[in-house]
Amino acid sequence: MQYRLWTILIGLWLVVTQGLLAQEAPRVINFDPAGPGGISQNWMIAQSGRGRMYFAQSEGLTSFDGQNWQRFQLPHRQIVRAVATHGPNRVYVGGYAEFGFWEELPGQPLRYTSLSAQLGNAARSEEIWHILAWDKGVIFQSFSTVFYYDLDRIQQISPPGNIMFIQEVNGRLIAPVIGRGLYSWDPVDGFAPLPGTEQLPVQRVKGVLALADGGMLIATEQQGLWVYRGGKVSLWENEAQTAFRAYQINRALLLSNGLLAFGTILNGLIVLDQNGKLQFHLHQRNGLQNNTVLSLHEDRQGDLWVGLDQGADLIAFSDPLRYYIDKGGLLGSLYAAAHHQGKLFVGSNQGMYYRPLSATSPGSFELLKGTQGQVWALHSQNDKLFIGHNDGAFSLESSGLRTVSTVTGGWQLLIAPHNHNLAVQCTYTGLVVLERAEGGAWNFARRLEGLLAPLRQMAFDKQGFLWVVHASKGLYRLQLDAGYERILSMREWGEQEGLPDNYAMSVVDLGDTVLFRSDAAYYVFDAGSGRFKRISSFRGQSLPVGCYVMSGHANDWFISLPNEVYWIRQNRALGRLPLKLVTGYPKVEYLPSRQYLFCLRDGYALLSADYQLKPARYAPKPEVTQLLVGSPVVDSLIPMPHESKLLFPAHTSSLKFYFSQAVFSEQVRFRYRLKGFDEQWSEWTTLNQKEFTNLAQGQYILELQSDQNPAIVPLQFTILPHWTETWLARLAYVFLLALGLWLLYRAHRRRLVVQARRMIIERERSVQQERIRTKNAQLEADVLRKSQELANSTFSLVQKNEILIQIKDELGEIKSELGSRMPERHYQRLQRLIDSHMTNEQDWQIFETNFNEVHNIFFKKLKQDFPDLSPGDLKLAAYLKMNFSSKEIAPLLNISIRGIENKRYRLRQKLNLPADANLTEFLMNY
Repeated sequence: MQYRLWTILIGLWLVVTQGLLAQEAPRVINFDPAGPGGISQNWMIAQSGRGRMYFAQSEGLTSFDGQNWQRFQLPHRQIVRAVATHGPNRVYVGGYAEFGFWEELPGQPLRYTSLSAQLGNAARSEEIWHILAWDKGVIFQSFSTVFYYDLDRIQQISPPGNIMFIQEVNGRLIAPVIGRGLYSWDPVDGFAPLPGTEQLPVQRVKGVLALADGGMLIATEQQGLWVYRGGKVSLWENEAQTAFRAYQINRALLLSNGLLAFGTILNGLIVLDQNGKLQFHLHQRNGLQNNTVLSLHEDRQGDLWVGLDQGADLIAFSDPLRYYIDKGGLLGSLYAAAHHQGKLFVGSNQGMYYRPLSATSPGSFELLKGTQGQVWALHSQNDKLFIGHNDGAFSLESSGLRTVSTVTGGWQLLIAPHNHNLAVQCTYTGLVVLERAEGGAWNFARRLEGLLAPLRQMAFDKQGFLWVVHASKGLYRLQLDAGYERILSMREWGEQEGLPDNYAMSVVDLGDTVLFRSDAAYYVFDAGSGRFKRISSFRGQSLPVGCYVMSGHANDWFISLPNEVYWIRQNRALGRLPLKLVTGYPKVEYLPSRQYLFCLRDGYALLSADYQLKPARYAPKPEVTQLLVGSPVVDSLIPMPHESKLLFPAHTSSLKFYFSQAVFSEQVRFRYRLKGFDEQWSEWTTLNQKEFTNLAQGQYILELQSDQNPAIVPLQFTILPHWTETWLARLAYVFLLALGLWLLYRAHRRRLVVQARRMIIERERSVQQERIRTKNAQLEADVLRKSQELANSTFSLVQKNEILIQIKDELGEIKSELGSRMPERHYQRLQRLIDSHMTNEQDWQIFETNFNEVHNIFFKKLKQDFPDLSPGDLKLAAYLKMNFSSKEIAPLLNISIRGIENKRYRLRQKLNLPADANLTEFLMNY
């Protein structure tokens, strides 16, 4: 029996799950547990008066301002189990044996105040699991004890039993008491049972919500939903009752739009309306990061935060789009969609899928057999659905799938402008013409010969020309005959006509204008000049480089950017949609249900064509949260006070401002300008920081604005002047200038006196120098004269000695001829006479005297440096200094030339000259 019961429950679970899988739901924004905030188990979530989100986590209390994460710890680093906010700046928290509050003060870090410390040991063993802030105070609750703080003092209250979370319902505080029903509580009257709730056949109540008719909805852990009206409790039948019993409700929350949100332990989030009708089911397979919901919180934007066992997700109810997310990869990347005979058909790279559009039983997507492969286009008309497929063209009819054309690659299909029974289709191998028979069935008619290239897109212009785009490279303009039987003319257009590139082009028809995309920019064709003109805007809307333009229904059109899509009606922007379409193939389809379907990589998004985009209900001003002050000494990060004037010293080298805005469902973009430095606004950017360097002294105003709020937030600051630029320094400059001028005057007068004295001295010096020059000239003349006299006397002596040598030689020859006839005594006497005149000491004294007059210190210095020199060495040195050769010196010393060479050798040794040194040059330079 038990086995059969579980089989039935599992079967019902699978039926409900299959129905929920096909639901379109709001956008889910994941906050990764491994990201900057490190969001893991999120036991409770709250939003402060400044708009910041706070998460009670196992790691502590984490704050998020939309751009920056920050973590705070309790005194003993306990797990933070509960968080709530009250008033403009208080954030109340609770954990094991500790509860209190942090305060948000402008320009200061959060400051913690412990309330449990006021109770002493009374709160030591309690773990706070829930905090409720209401107009009269704050309630801290464990499962067995309640602490009530009236914002002045705190008191401990004993409940009538173990209780689940106290909640405010219809102005009253309701406390579920385990096994005893529901109780109301008031600070004056205390706990009072609600009549009839003691009959509730469940143990654990996980939430109590107010219904529009005044009743209360009771969410139980394992027995689904119950209703309390008129003092009676009854089971509430709804579409998800079976799922609630299987998945185990853990949290319940009444949303501001009237919907009822239920977080489960086993399978994510289920949302119902007040009639019990299922709206959507979100879980790990279609958007959530985890299936275990620990907490729920609705922020001021109207979006729902879901705290999970791993991570936190934001359900963007404020987003007008509803999404079908296919994380399992069932559908693949979508390229086309259509409504046809009560079903939604989508075409992807895997085939064509469909599901019923029944609101009560939507069903899941199924693959239409025979359509496996790439589907490029879907076109519904009457009772036929045209399918452009990789294998050709097909038609889905009441009898089944029928082949229309076997020409591969059925890309875009266009109905002929003047004959709705004819259609032109782009294919991998050119253009084909399809013809509709009387019964409405499309049939292959012919191939248009003359252009057999792969053609991906096409558009008719006002003149009836057909522009077609090659799948890789090329743009062609065709003129077809009236029956679409042949191509009358064809021309290829490209760089010569003003297009920058022929590769990866695209064309889009916006009704009155055909736009051409080339090299990531858009162009229009000017028929008058026969050239393409680049446009940076269209119908008053900017066309950024890299965008894609898509046509919509009637006057609607769209601009697709990498992470967003702009919805435009004629020339008025309706809003920005946070969509990332298929890269390179952005596609939006208009459905007969007056909805736009945007094809995504992992599903699709739906937008009602009648939706009126409204300003966000809650969009706080952006703010400058922190400032990094750079200086040559140290960099310091400081929190920013609001609406204040800041002073920075002159040595400040850089100021780096960090921005934030408490908007979480949109990617906030900022712009700024620094008045006093640059009066122009910056470009919009998602970066939430800006650094200014090398700012001169003076006053500045940083103005900050976001695209979520038109308010301009100013922040005034001043770079103080350097001490050299203060008024005291300027006064000192004036004094120093006057002193300098006076000193300059004194110096000038002194300079004139010194100059006069210098002139006198210069004149006297000139006279003296003239006298010295005259004397030097005389001395030089005397030296020159003496040198000449020395030379003359020396040459005379050389000549005398040479003559005496010749006489001596002649005397020897005479002696040889006369022999004994010439008396020996006469011969010897003549020889002695000649030798005496050749070695006459008086000649040397005369030479030495003249030599010393010219070279007055030569002998003295030479004798001092080389004391071993003999008189003969000195004589030889003197003759060598006068640059006499050995031949000229020999007669003077009355020795042979060989003897002179020997004396030179001995002199070299005494002077310690190396072998390669020139003796004569050494002595001449000595």
